[in-house]
Amino acid sequence: MTTSSEQQDDINYGQAVRNAVSQAIASIPPSIQRRLLGADIRPECSVGLLRTMRAFTNLEPWALRLLDATGKYPTGLLQGTRSDVGAYDECIETIVRDSFGHDLSHGQYCNLLVYVKNVSAFEGIVESILPIMHPMLRYYKKYFTYKAFPVLRLGICFLDDCSRQDLQNIADAVKPPIIDIKVSTCATAEPEPWNATQTAIVSKVCLEGTLVETLTSFSAAANTRALLRVAKKTDADRYALQFVHGIRLFALGHIVLGHTYVAVSDNWARFLNFLIDTQSWPCMIIAGAFNGVDTFFFLSGFFLSFTVTKQKGSAPIIFVVGMLRRLIRTCVPLFFIIMCFYVLPLFVTGPDTKTFFLRFHEEVVEHWWHWLLQIKNFYDMELMIVLGHTWFLSADFQLFLVSFVTLLLLKSRKTMTLGAFVLLSLLSYIVVAWTLASDSDVMPFLILPSQRPEVAIKTVNNYYQRPFYHAMCYFSGCITFLIMEDFRQRKLTKAMRLAGWCVASVSMLCCIFMKIAWYKSPNPTSVVGNLLVAFSDRFLWSLFLAWATLVCSTGRGGVFARFLSCDVFVPLSKLSFGVYLIHLPFIELMLHASRERLFYSHFTQVKYGCFYD
Repeated sequence: MTTSSEQQDDINYGQAVRNAVSQAIASIPPSIQRRLLGADIRPECSVGLLRTMRAFTNLEPWALRLLDATGKYPTGLLQGTRSDVGAYDECIETIVRDSFGHDLSHGQYCNLLVYVKNVSAFEGIVESILPIMHPMLRYYKKYFTYKAFPVLRLGICFLDDCSRQDLQNIADAVKPPIIDIKVSTCATAEPEPWNATQTAIVSKVCLEGTLVETLTSFSAAANTRALLRVAKKTDADRYALQFVHGIRLFALGHIVLGHTYVAVSDNWARFLNFLIDTQSWPCMIIAGAFNGVDTFFFLSGFFLSFTVTKQKGSAPIIFVVGMLRRLIRTCVPLFFIIMCFYVLPLFVTGPDTKTFFLRFHEEVVEHWWHWLLQIKNFYDMELMIVLGHTWFLSADFQLFLVSFVTLLLLKSRKTMTLGAFVLLSLLSYIVVAWTLASDSDVMPFLILPSQRPEVAIKTVNNYYQRPFYHAMCYFSGCITFLIMEDFRQRKLTKAMRLAGWCVASVSMLCCIFMKIAWYKSPNPTSVVGNLLVAFSDRFLWSLFLAWATLVCSTGRGGVFARFLSCDVFVPLSKLSFGVYLIHLPFIELMLHASRERLFYSHFTQVKYGCFYD
């Protein structure tokens, strides 16, 4: 008499699995079989499909690798996880050989994106599962049906017998009517051939000796000394303004950290964490990163006034030279970084890097002349964009021109210059008020994420990236320098300084924390309330920066000024423009190249925001 364990030993588990796979293939509904047979695919792909089905039935190792490397289901979907990227390297390293050891096929990794097609029908499905979802996902439910965002992203692994178009045709043949399926990019282990642009860049740098000329014409030692050089007490102007390096550095860090938090990616796991945090007061510090951009505008206006007041030549010549220098100093670093990113596909690979580089190339082709003419901020952008932060260069240049002309025309009449900048600030706010009053979807400041994605996009395109929104901060920087000497001559008691710091601190905190009302409700105030809040945000942030600059530049900043003037901040601050240009595409490339999903948490965001840029 056999025992139960002996009976189990007699079971052929391998055959049982083969039978189960055969039954699963045989049980495919006839309607789907007809659609598959009717799909417009090449003969090579048909052969590859048959070979794969036979291999699955026989449980061949390479077929199991394809299955293992394919994403199945984004676990945590109900908590904001939208992707299962599979195993990229395992997929592209898979090789199918014949009985003689010759290579027949190779693994091919593709991204399969699922988009909403029938919004009303899909909204019904979403509504049916909302009761089991977190309240914040219910609040942001419009993001589930927004057509520009994929609902799901799966990494699929198949043989390279089928091209991307073949796989797309198969997906089109079997997809349900309420969704669209897109096979976006495919990659194999075969190295990508060099294109003409990459060849030209590398040839220019290496073959023509440009690299050698560059290295010999710029001394590494001299440049390092220039980077580490700090102002001496004998240079009174520069020494008094060394605190600006600290302000610039912390503003840059705030911006980079903010972009890390709001970066849009399929690769975040449990994105629900971010949505939950938007309801908390501490998270408003991250939302305040958008005010950090206005700090850059303020400093730009401040140093423009500083430079113009020291010029002694002819106004037309000063204007032409200053404008050309500004164009060169902004465009050359930008296009150098673009050139470097054109070569990166030769060295950087990952599950979705092709999508990144395709999007990058499309943006360069579309916007290169916008950057040259400094009009990029007058062209709309989407949330899924690589070089979206370059709107700052255009807005800054436009405000630079207006301020430059004003300073040159009224150079010898300080009172009129101050009046002109006050008038320009008021005119800019009138445009702000008109924009807010004429479009109810535009918010008084940028809120990411807003309850509906359309609101965030419209606020960015029609409001936030336009020069009038940032004009008050820029002109306040000009005004601050013009009154700095008068402020230096005035005596301030300790009580007056304390009162000034209290007002400035309250102004800063108000600008940062009043945004929470718009995260909790899409319309917390009336139109008039929006107008008042928009003015308060611009004015109070400018007031805070102006006070901090005035007291620090006149030697009354105390511990605050000494901290911001630390020598260690100087070299880091000098790199701020380059870091600003490169940080956002670097974050995006990192997310597209990631082999695994990244858990969304404060630790993750701070790690990537502070230590990878």
